[in-house]
Amino acid sequence: MMELEEAKAAGDEERVKELEALFPALQHRMHQQGFSTASVREVMEKISDALPVIAQEAGVSVIVSKWEVTYKSPPAEVVDLTPQLVALFDPSEETLKIVEDMKTIDPVPIDQMLVQDIDEERKQSIAEVVRAVIDERGVDAGIEHYRELREAALEEYNFAERELNQLGYHYLGNGETEIAIEIFKLNVEIY
Repeated sequence: MMELEEAKAAGDEERVKELEALFPALQHRMHQQGFSTASVREVMEKISDALPVIAQEAGVSVIVSKWEVTYKSPPAEVVDLTPQLVALFDPSEETLKIVEDMKTIDPVPIDQMLVQDIDEERKQSIAEVVRAVIDERGVDAGIEHYRELREAALEEYNFAERELNQLGYHYLGNGETEIAIEIFKLNVEIY
């Protein structure tokens, strides 16, 4: 997000467009990592400096995602370091609760997430429809229209989570923070 602000401050419209287009893909990748079994290697690389201390404090020799272990011998012990790793990102209490709750939920198979993506891409973008309503009649009307279409025309529009993310980032990128916040709040509520 800081890179986006720097590009805006520098008046680099081409870079702003690149970054705004990248955000939905990054959000989707994070969801694959958080709710499925996608690799978290690049996340671990960002916190690699802290890993030796965490490993030493936990008394382990290796830190690896449980989804990336293809075999372990019976005497090998698995130690959940999720709380220690998540703490490195300074999460809110709400985020910590979500992380804790996620431990009780089986991950969505990665293949299922990808098939859903392909199916949704064939439908009309709900973000485009809602954006037109917001621009004409305001954010409350846009959100109400979203809810109506989600109820009545679920199969006609692409209601993938990234649709609302992309819409929120559009308004955030245009300096319309209040609208962006309302869209992000809707996204959290729905997903």
